[in-house]
Amino acid sequence: MVLLMTFGTFATVDLSANKVSNMNVDETTLKMFIGSIGLGAKIVYDEVPGDLDPYDPSALLVCLTGPLTGTGAPGCCGIGWVAKSPLKIGMGESESQGFFGAELRATGIDGIIIKGKASKPVYLWVYDGSVEIRDATHLWGKDTYATEDILRKELGDEKIKVACIGPAGENLVRFASIMNDKGHAAGKSGMGAVMGSKFLKAVAVRGTRPIKIFNESAFRRLCKEWRETLLTSEAARIIARYGTAGQIDMFHELGDMPVKNWSTGYFAEWEKLTGQYLQSINKVKHIPCFNCPLAHNHCIEVLEGQFKGAYPIEPEYEACAALGSNLLISDINAVIKANDLCNRFGMDVISTGGTIGFAMECFERGIITLDDTGGINLEFGNVEAMLTIIEKIAMREGFGNILAEGEKRAAEIIGKGAVEYAVHVKGMTPQFHDPRSGVIRGLGDAVATGVDDGNVSEWGGPNPEFGVTKPLDRFSTEGKAAFLIKMQARWIFMDSIGACAFACFKVPVKLMAETLSAATGWSIGFEQAMEVGDRITQLRRVFNIKCGAKPEDDTLPPRILNHAHPEGGAKGVKINLKPMLEEYYRLRKWDPKSGLPAREELERLGLSDVAKEIYGEK
Repeated sequence: MVLLMTFGTFATVDLSANKVSNMNVDETTLKMFIGSIGLGAKIVYDEVPGDLDPYDPSALLVCLTGPLTGTGAPGCCGIGWVAKSPLKIGMGESESQGFFGAELRATGIDGIIIKGKASKPVYLWVYDGSVEIRDATHLWGKDTYATEDILRKELGDEKIKVACIGPAGENLVRFASIMNDKGHAAGKSGMGAVMGSKFLKAVAVRGTRPIKIFNESAFRRLCKEWRETLLTSEAARIIARYGTAGQIDMFHELGDMPVKNWSTGYFAEWEKLTGQYLQSINKVKHIPCFNCPLAHNHCIEVLEGQFKGAYPIEPEYEACAALGSNLLISDINAVIKANDLCNRFGMDVISTGGTIGFAMECFERGIITLDDTGGINLEFGNVEAMLTIIEKIAMREGFGNILAEGEKRAAEIIGKGAVEYAVHVKGMTPQFHDPRSGVIRGLGDAVATGVDDGNVSEWGGPNPEFGVTKPLDRFSTEGKAAFLIKMQARWIFMDSIGACAFACFKVPVKLMAETLSAATGWSIGFEQAMEVGDRITQLRRVFNIKCGAKPEDDTLPPRILNHAHPEGGAKGVKINLKPMLEEYYRLRKWDPKSGLPAREELERLGLSDVAKEIYGEK
């Protein structure tokens, strides 16, 4: 029997030459790297030299779905964007959910590889197997919401889905995001800035083609099991009702929610930032992503006050922490407004909140003054200052032009000891979960080769699939490296197939792999799935080192590594990173001096070509 390809048809777009062509990826490569951020890493590794500027026209921006995106597998609607990052060292990647990815799959095109730079602003129009490059001069300068509305009207179809950048991406803010479906963000590592550097404003998609499923009956059965397993998760039920900010009570109790530029673990007014409180004072309506049983996002109507009005999407937990507790702001409606501004400008809320928090501490300590900020009173808790500086950053105006460089570069520009208060890892603000509340998070942040692969917390409960039958001691370093490696493989595999993390609560890797196999006919089991995660980790590690990363970069910022919280659920805790790092290097087979994976490990994972590139012929 000949297997009809269910995944692997891509478009390549050369904006400099104004040309579009098609490309098919062979099945062996697909099985090794799957799709989305996994296959994207492979393409970027092969085509982008380590010393190339991420804004160079020859640098790639890769937009890929996963093989389960749009198939009907629960919550599998992801789209991954991959490029060399302008913000952090090495590989940049970010995923978003919503409807854009599923609509792209329905065009018969599974992803787009973009290179070059247009001579003027353009957008891509993708429909049922065809890709056109069209003029976007009239869209340049528009915010992301307006861009979506204009393109739907211009193309005459309300069902069109759009991914686009706002002014932040146009102005090359280093943490600019790519937005889709009015509020879904591929926010991390500056993918919107790479898109802006190419004069690419948007990608509009409309598809009517069905997605082929290899074994329909098995696929339906496995999707049912996936959905039922997901809904046994208490965390899933909470975020389905209240959004991810519905978990703030737990995060704050653990000392996990950063407060005042990560300087403490307790915020007296934390309850006013919760999803429960948000819903008690405002009107909300569930808005699901494509085929997701959780529907954890909500559109909001703020009923009264300064920020009264309708907002298409609520702030996630990360926004409530980054733009709330981290800035000592407890007005949830102000956070809703700030989150909305970030979405409209196309700017990552995590890096935005982190960078503003850093600036506020510098202001408090006298490192910067009103003369530096252009009269903006950047004191903690100042809502108007937060809203003003968000716009200044997006437009690269005044002091916002410095903050648009991200915390690391801004601190270096400011000087006067500012680097001590910049909370970043390899140039990028970490996710707003404090590693002092669970030390494995610190190890994960330090050694992450992409963006989300360090997103691990040991207080999430047992994991029988990995041999963990009870919650780990969140403050102990013992055995954390081995557990992190397993969780990294799970996370990368999950992202690569196109699944949303929230739709995978309690879902075993084995079930995800079986569902993938039923959809594609690839026959991938648990061991192969975990190997995919390890392979992508090692490939990205080599790329990052080619981009200049060194073993000494595998660390945490001074604020996290050297200081304990004076109060809260992780009071007095310091992270002993050294033994965890040593164990991690040993298990990953990374050389302590070069940071590179051992030759035999690369060969074991099928990366012999990479091994030859590094070590030469045997």
